[in-house]
Amino acid sequence: MLEYREVAVETNDDRYIRWLSVCSPVDLRNTLASKGTCKVHVGAIFDHQPRHRKKVATIQAIQRELVFDIDANDYVNTGVDSNDIGECDRAWPIVAFGMIVVETIMREKFGFSNMLTVYSGRRGAHLTVYDARACELTNEARGAIVSYMQPSDKRTAGGRPVYGDIMSGAFFGSLWDTHILPFWESYCLKSRDDGGAGFLDSPIDRDYFMELLGIDHAKQTLTVSTLNGEQTWALVWKYARQCKYKEGTTINVKDTVLSYVWPVLDANVSKQRNHLNKAWFSLHPKTGRLCVPIIGHPGKFDPSACPRLDEVVAGNPTHCKAFQDAVSGFTKFVDLLAQSRSEEWTHTLTQKRGRDHDDDGGYILMHTSRLCYNVQRVFCVMSSTAEPNHLKFTWHTIPTTEEHPGDSVSRIYAGCYPPYRSHRNFPMHKFLEAATQATRTPNTEIECDRAYTCLLLHPRNQDRERAAQRFKRVCPMLTSPNIAGELNFKCSGSSKETFIKNAVQSVWEVTHVFL
Repeated sequence: MLEYREVAVETNDDRYIRWLSVCSPVDLRNTLASKGTCKVHVGAIFDHQPRHRKKVATIQAIQRELVFDIDANDYVNTGVDSNDIGECDRAWPIVAFGMIVVETIMREKFGFSNMLTVYSGRRGAHLTVYDARACELTNEARGAIVSYMQPSDKRTAGGRPVYGDIMSGAFFGSLWDTHILPFWESYCLKSRDDGGAGFLDSPIDRDYFMELLGIDHAKQTLTVSTLNGEQTWALVWKYARQCKYKEGTTINVKDTVLSYVWPVLDANVSKQRNHLNKAWFSLHPKTGRLCVPIIGHPGKFDPSACPRLDEVVAGNPTHCKAFQDAVSGFTKFVDLLAQSRSEEWTHTLTQKRGRDHDDDGGYILMHTSRLCYNVQRVFCVMSSTAEPNHLKFTWHTIPTTEEHPGDSVSRIYAGCYPPYRSHRNFPMHKFLEAATQATRTPNTEIECDRAYTCLLLHPRNQDRERAAQRFKRVCPMLTSPNIAGELNFKCSGSSKETFIKNAVQSVWEVTHVFL
C-alpha cells in the first residue's frame, strides 16, 4: 500500500509540495533527493495514488494512524516562549507527562498497544497509535476520542477550564493517585532552582493558583503569601479534605491542578484522516535537531541531547551515537509492530451476512457501519419522609453531551469499540453507599453511578444529520425515570446486595443496544 500513501516535503527554498507518492524505497530516495528536501511529512493512505489525484473524480483518505500532538507553549500556565529553545527544553517534563497520560488512556480505555512518541525537534512531541483498528477510525470517531479526553470550552470565573467528570471513576479518576498527584508533588511543586517547574514559587504564582481555585472562603481564610510552593499545596489540600463541602472543594482543587498538567491536545492533528504528520528523523529547520523516536520512558529523554543534523554530517561522535541509537530503537519498534496481534484485526469479518455481534474481547464487530447515540444511564435512589427506609431505585438516560444532544451522535465502523465505555466491575459499594445516604436525606434523589451505553441504529440509517435531529426529539422521553425496584433497607446486607444485583446490575451491564 506504499504507493497509496501521501508524502509531502518542505524544500530548501521554502516550497511546500504535497500529493507525492512513491512505489519503493528507491523511488522514495530519488523523490526526496530531486526535490531538495528539508523536511518530510507523511499523510494518509488514499483510495487512489495521490500523485494521480487529477486523473480521478475524487480521492478519499481511507486510513491514517491516530496521532496526538502536544506542544509546551500550549500550556497556558507554563508561560513558555516557543521561540526560546532553552525554555522549551526546560518544559519538556510537562510534555513528557502529557504523552504518558495519553498513552495510558489509549491502552486502558481503548485497548491500543502499538504506540510511539517522537520528539518534534523544538516545542513538543507526537504520539502515534499504529494499531490497525486505530488507522481505520473515521474523522468522527477521532474527534470523539479527543473530546473524551479534553475539558469543555467553558471557563470558570477564575479562568480555568471546566473539566467536568474527567476525574470521576467513569473517566480517568484512577490517574489522580497513580499519575497526576505524584507528578504534581515531585516536579511541579519543586522550585525552578532545584530543577522543577516551580509553579508556586513566587507570591504572584501562589495568588494566581488561588484565583484559579476560585473559592472565596479559601482565599479569605488561607494565607499563602509567606509560604513556599510545597507548604501552600499542603495547606490547600488539607483545607479541601477538612472543609464543610469536601466533595465539591476537592473537585475544584483537582481541576486547578489539571489546568497546569493535563495534556493539551492539538485537536486538528488528531481529528482529520488527511492531516499530515512530520516524519521520523525529519529536520527541524529552526533548531537543526532531528525528530527522533523516544524509546523508553519519555520523562528520561533529554531534548538538549537530541542529535543535530549538522553535527551528524560532521561526524561528531556524540551526535552520531545518539542518532544510531534512535535508528536502532525505531527498527526494533517496527519489527515488534509487524509481529503484533493488533495487526491481525481486519475490516472484513467471516460471519453470517448482516449479523452483528460482541466478541470475547469486548469489541463491537459489525458487518456494516452504523450510526450510534452515545448516552449515559444514570442510576439513582430516593426515600420519602414518611418511610425513610423504603428505597426506590430508578434509572434514566441522558446524552453524553447534555447541552448539545446532536453532538452525541457518531459513526461506528466494524471492529471499533465505542470510546466512552471502559471495562470495570459492577460498583456494588457505590449503590450501597448511595442507599445509606438516601435513608438519611429523604425526598432527595441520590445518584449511585453512571454507565455509558451505545445505542446503535439500523444500518439503513446512515444520514447523521437526520439521526441527530431525531435524537434531539427523543431526548426528553429518554430522561423519564424507569423504576428498577423498591427495597426495604432494614433487610440484611446480603439481601440488599441480592436485590441490587437482580434489579439493577443487568441494566447497568448493558454496553450497547441495537435499535
